[in-house]
Amino acid sequence: MQKVGILFCQVFALLVTAFLLPTPLLAQDATATPDDDVLKKAATMSADELKETIGVYGRLGRKELLLPLAEELLKREPDNDLALAIKEGQDMDFGIDPTIGAGLEEDRFDLRITRLKDSGRHGEIINLLSQLRSEKYANSTFPYQQDLAYAYLDAGNTAAALREFRILAATSGAEADARSDASRMIDDIGRSAAISEADDLLKNKGPEAAMAKSESVLKSWPNHPDALALKARILTEQGKTDEATAILDSLRAKSKGQAIFPYESEVADVHLARKDYDAAEAVYAKILASKAADAEMRMEATQGIADVAKSRDLAAADALVTRLDAKGAEAQLVELKAKYPNDPDIAILEAEVMLLNGDAAGAVSQLQSVKQKSYPGLPFPGQPELARGLYALNDLDAAASAYGEVLEDPFFDAQARQDAHIDLRDLNWSRGRELSATASFVSEEEGDAYRLFSHAKGAVWNDWRAWAWGRLDSVSLSSDSLLTDRDSDRLEGGIALERRFNPFTSGAVRLGGSENDLVAGLDLTVKGTRGAFYGAHLDYNQHAEDSLTLEVLDGRQHKVELWTTQPITPRILLEANVFGRQVDLFGESIGTGWGTEINLDYILVDAKLRRPTVKIGYAGEVSIFNGDGVSPEINDYAREPLNAAERGSLAYELVEEEINLHGLQLTVEGTVNPDLSYFLVAAAQWDFFDKDMQYRAAAGLEYFVSDRVRLTSTLEYLSSGQTSNSAAGVVLGTAGIAISF
Repeated sequence: MQKVGILFCQVFALLVTAFLLPTPLLAQDATATPDDDVLKKAATMSADELKETIGVYGRLGRKELLLPLAEELLKREPDNDLALAIKEGQDMDFGIDPTIGAGLEEDRFDLRITRLKDSGRHGEIINLLSQLRSEKYANSTFPYQQDLAYAYLDAGNTAAALREFRILAATSGAEADARSDASRMIDDIGRSAAISEADDLLKNKGPEAAMAKSESVLKSWPNHPDALALKARILTEQGKTDEATAILDSLRAKSKGQAIFPYESEVADVHLARKDYDAAEAVYAKILASKAADAEMRMEATQGIADVAKSRDLAAADALVTRLDAKGAEAQLVELKAKYPNDPDIAILEAEVMLLNGDAAGAVSQLQSVKQKSYPGLPFPGQPELARGLYALNDLDAAASAYGEVLEDPFFDAQARQDAHIDLRDLNWSRGRELSATASFVSEEEGDAYRLFSHAKGAVWNDWRAWAWGRLDSVSLSSDSLLTDRDSDRLEGGIALERRFNPFTSGAVRLGGSENDLVAGLDLTVKGTRGAFYGAHLDYNQHAEDSLTLEVLDGRQHKVELWTTQPITPRILLEANVFGRQVDLFGESIGTGWGTEINLDYILVDAKLRRPTVKIGYAGEVSIFNGDGVSPEINDYAREPLNAAERGSLAYELVEEEINLHGLQLTVEGTVNPDLSYFLVAAAQWDFFDKDMQYRAAAGLEYFVSDRVRLTSTLEYLSSGQTSNSAAGVVLGTAGIAISF
């Protein structure tokens, strides 16, 4: 009877084959080899005909025909799961009718689902279960609801999985354990989705946005390990590594007995944030060495080791940039470009080196290209450098917009945002309307002087800007002055018109007058390459301040000056000017002269958050004056008449004959906070003319009451009065207020 049953089954299979195969195959022998017409005709079949043929020969056990038929099906449907599974050599179960008819045997169906799950074919499980539910359980409890929900979850469709778990949790006819599991999964999926959203915010919007989401997660799932680990990740990004470590230590204590601490990657991140690259690398190596680490942890550890190596290399290069070591940074950059080709982080570093070398145009071009290609719609790590480059190019509108992106995006750290705030504020002041007033005083053996200077500037309009200025000088000489009238008040003022010819060249013309004279001047400023500036001044009838006595007599000078400020190297800065002038008194020349001042500073320490810039360098001043003598008109002001010889020597009392100072100067410039900055200067110079040592000390503060109101003050002491022939010390001070609107 057993043989008869087997024979019956074979005959039945052949009959099924005859009815299911397309007409061209009916006459073919079911035992044909892969070389016969079955495969030849397969080339002309449709996708549906091929699927039917594969099903028939699969049930017949004709595996030698399945692969060529599957390859034909893939030509029509490249993503067909059945054909792909056959090509991959998976063990197929063709004993179940794929249409899932009414005669389905549930135990065989369970086996089918298990096999599909084991082979990772979650999409097929979803299709099978969805069809089964619609055909057999449309109006009753679906016994495979839990399997369908997990199939969606395994396939990565979290939203659909959540929907199916909610259906299961609300199904009164479902088993209690299944409903409880569904409720747990709904909670797990919701928490995982919230944590994933926070991680996306951390990556794309920065730690501040992510922390707000983290607090929401902890409110819903207080003390859950995953929620606490999320907060630790965010604290690490904020630089609060001690707080992050405290959370992770607490989680580790609660995880005793586990084969591996599940949050080792977060521990490695803390070490990485602290730039302890060896410790971070050791943690990742520990994960890879652990047999208990799952695939995801091992993948993160592998990537982490690569990230540590790259971070170590970038940190070394950044240190060279910070130290203003241009040559060292360039050499390091060559190695990094070879090691990490086409890496956007390396491209940003290259732009930083360009800025270090004063190549703002090249840096801006590089950064704009990287931003467009690698960070579309995302925070751009090189945005602060891009803003600085645009500002250096005097592209003020674009620079203002770029700085705005840095300030508005919490992705950037405190240092970058502080620098952007300060630069943007300076930029806005440079082109906005402004009112200012500055009071100053000079006190020395010769007497005292008080000055008030004010100006009102209009906003920049079509590259033009107009402003008005005025000054009041009040001088009081000491009792031993040679003049009968020892007090004098002088008032002068005027207007000016500025013009920016292009982003690199601007000029201004000044026109005004004093009580007795016309005052005029021209200014020209040119911005060169690599951060250099050049300028020229031409002054007519400028107020002469060589001595207080000369001021009381309303001395005037005509002056031509050339100046420059430029970096020789990223660490060596040059400031220099050279001038020629003529000094007049009573409308006649009392002498001519020339001079130069040079400061050559070396940057010992570059500024960082709460760390000042420290510079030391050479400070030199040379000035020669050739006196022609003073007009006899001086006797109208002198207490005693002066003869020709005395009038000749008087010129050298009003204006120093020679200044020849050379020495060292230390400068400290720092920022207490974005609103308060300061400078300190100390200098010691040998006077080659008077053969003695001269000293200078100065300090200053700048405080922004708001972004629109600025207060300034300075105090300076000179050991020898350079504005007169006095050997006594001089004290100078200023206090000012400026309002931008």
